[in-house]
Amino acid sequence: MAFLASRPSPSAEEGLNER
Repeated sequence: MAFLASRPSPSAEEGLNER
């Protein structure tokens, strides 16, 4: 989840999909 905090995304789910 650290990458999400460092890289704010419009949607948490989208961030997970990007990873």
